[in-house]
Order: sequence, then structure tokens, then C-alpha cells
Amino acid sequence: MRSFKYLTVLLLIILVKTGMAQRHDRVYNIYTQNRFVFNPAHTADFGQAFLNVREQWLGLSKGPEDITLGVHSAIGNAKTSGLGLLASREKRGLYNFINVNANYAYIARLNDANSLSFGLGLGILDNRINYADAIAADKSEIQTEGKEKTRMDARIGLKYNWNKKLEVGFSMPSMLTDDYGFNQFFTGMASYKLYAVREKLEIEPSVFYKNKKTDYSTSQLDFNLYTCWNQTFWLSGTYRMNPSYDVNSMNIAGGVYFYNVGIGYSYQNDFGGGISTFSNGTHEFHVSYYFDKDRKKKNNEDLLNNNQLEQLCDSAEQDDEFYQRQIDSLRNMIDDLNNAMKLKDVSEFADAVLDKLRKYDQQVTDNMKELDDRVVVFFDTNKYNVKPEYTAKLDDFADLLKNTNAKVVLHGYADETGPAGYNKTLSEKRAEAVRDYLVRQGVKRSNLTIEANGETSQFGGSLQQNRRVEVMK
Repeated sequence: MRSFKYLTVLLLIILVKTGMAQRHDRVYNIYTQNRFVFNPAHTADFGQAFLNVREQWLGLSKGPEDITLGVHSAIGNAKTSGLGLLASREKRGLYNFINVNANYAYIARLNDANSLSFGLGLGILDNRINYADAIAADKSEIQTEGKEKTRMDARIGLKYNWNKKLEVGFSMPSMLTDDYGFNQFFTGMASYKLYAVREKLEIEPSVFYKNKKTDYSTSQLDFNLYTCWNQTFWLSGTYRMNPSYDVNSMNIAGGVYFYNVGIGYSYQNDFGGGISTFSNGTHEFHVSYYFDKDRKKKNNEDLLNNNQLEQLCDSAEQDDEFYQRQIDSLRNMIDDLNNAMKLKDVSEFADAVLDKLRKYDQQVTDNMKELDDRVVVFFDTNKYNVKPEYTAKLDDFADLLKNTNAKVVLHGYADETGPAGYNKTLSEKRAEAVRDYLVRQGVKRSNLTIEANGETSQFGGSLQQNRRVEVMK
């Protein structure tokens, strides 16, 4: 028991000496879902307020503790910039570090698939010594000159995103040293999103690297695998390598999203000797609130651009072939009936049937005429971009509208393939695409109203005819 107390005192001395030399690096485990804590370029990703609590080396007296609070959100209608606030309190032995900084990010959309985000954070860092925890006969002898101070702090970040799937980020979480020198401290992270089981299972492998060079160099390399089922239940695993401390660790985390609230917990077990032999692991708790009205709807909108529904495309083509075969079969039956009536000389009955057929043909003709009086734009499966073959028709329609104050409603539709909620979002995106095209041609935006009607099978005889936007003249 006495040897354990001596070991605890020795560990505290090590923490105090290194704490006096410099501020320690913040370490997080649940960062794959909250990358804002490391990189300010994520400030405009979405609206979120969160609390993160971490207790390291549980079981050792006065082990490191971290509490982090943050809030960030995209701003403006275009959502190309964001503001955020990050505050943390770190306990390292006798030292308390309180850090508060304001963050700003800007998203440069290079094209429909590529974007580049820049982030900047500015604030203050306050260093204080907790004398109550000091182990000394005369606490006045503790050397504190130049160690208790409040100074400026800054951080920068950069993030590249391709098609809502590949993401690569680089950041400098703390750029300044205590004497306002340049802090050689940086992080890098790369991840790639995959989807399976009809888009219900999200799989995201990622790699995270952190390096800091001062009097001695420290580094950290993480290999992560994050999974989430139906945007509700998530589970992740991390293998962490710390070659600077000759200690590796394994981290298991899990959580749940319900409505706009997320809760997560992680447990980290170190192995390789040293402190890991005497601690009961590291525990971390995370709770967040998302400002987005419907977090699942936002994630579904992200899926519209990354072509993750190829299996639905195949099934839609098969349905088109099935309906075409049904139509051909009905036509053959009508031909057989006409032949049978002629052979049996039932002319009166045949005339009645043919009269109905003529009325049906006339109705089809009238429907086609009505169609000619409308502007209809058709779309490919799971797409909402306006195809080149419809631009001439939309240009003519824009010429008629742009010099008037006529009010027009754009009705967006999708076929019945896939979930109803997804089709509702898709029909809205199609209507918005046609509206934006007309606005670019000079039509007043205030005269155009969009209406998302979701899935329908009432327009034509195939799924292709149901993937459309109707504009009434």
C-alpha cells in the first residue's frame, strides 16, 4: 500500500514538472462525431451545442480531467459560413488551464461535388496553480514565477470534402506558446463514408494523427471505425498508438440519437506498461443537441449528391420493363377480342367495344394535348439536375414570364420507389432545381413557388414519367 502511495506521488511530480514546462495537449475519444473540438474548419458543418467530460487514468489520485463546452452553427441563407464558441477546463496535476475562444469558418464550394472550408479561432488561455493539492512542507517554496498567467490563444484549420463522402482535414489547435512563439502542434484527419443495407447502415473508417514538437516530441496515431444504424444507434472502435510514451490503447464507444439529442460514452484501456498498469482506464461522456429541425432529413439531403442508391436504380428499370410487358399484354388481348367478335359476327357488341376504344383514344389525345399546354421536366432516378434537353423549353417559358408578374407554382414529384420521406425530399430538390434555372434566366424568384408532392403513380404509365416537375402556363 505504501509503495502505491509513493508511485502516486511520483506520477504527480512528473505531471507537475511537465505542466510547468508547457500546456498539455487535449485528448478526446469521441471526436469522430464532433470534429469541431480539434478543427475550427468544422464550425459551419451543422448547428450543435455539446458537453464533453473526460476522466483519464481513473483510480489514480489527481489524474487528468477535462471538461469541454461548445456551440457552433452555420449562418445565413447560403450556409457558407459559421460561428462558434469553444470553452474548456483542463486539470493537469497542480495546474488548471481554462481556454475560451471564438471561431469562424467559411465554406468555398468549388463545384457540386467539391468544397474547401477554412476555420479560425481566437481567444484566451488562463494558467493557474491549485495550491491545495500541492505536496510540500512549505508551499511558498513552489516555483510559480512566470507559470501563472493569462495570454492570447489562436487556432486555425482547413478541411476538404468530396461528394459528402471523402473528407481530409488539417489543423493547428493551439498556435501560440507561453512566450508568444510559434507552437509546432498540428493534427490531421482523413475519413471516408460508405453505406450499406439500403442506406440504413453508415460505415466510416478514419485515421487521425497528432504531433507536437517542444523540448520533447509527442505524437498520437488513431485508427477509427465508426458505424451508425438508421441514423440512430452508433458504435465505434479506436486503436491508438502513442510511440512517445511507449503506450498503446484500445477505445470502444457507443451512443444513441433520439430526436435532436445525442448521447455517447467511451471507455479507453491502455496497455504496454507504465501508468496503464495502475489505472482503471479512461472514461468519457458526451451529450449534444442539434439545432437542425430534422437531423435525419439533413443527412438524407446529403445522400442525394453521392449516388448511394444504385440498387434502387436497378429495381426501377426492372419495374419499367414489367409495366411495359403488362401494356403489351393488354393490347394483345384487345386484338384477340376484336378478331373473336369478327369471327362470331357479333357486330353490335364489337361496335360498342370499338366505340369505347375510340373514346379512350380520344381521352388519351386530350390528355396529351393538356400535356402540351404544360412545361414538364423529367429527371433520372435519384437525380435532381436539369438535363440539357429541357433547357430550350425552359428558356422559352422564362421569356414569357420574366417581363410579367404572373405567379407560377412548380410541382415536384418522385416515383414510388424507395422510402416516402426520401421521395418527398427528392421531389422538393427537383422543384428547387427548375426554380433556380428559371431565376438564372431572368424570372423573378418571388413569382415562383415550389410544392413538393413526393411520390406518385398518377401521371404516366411508367416510373420515368413520375420523376418530374410540372409547371402550369
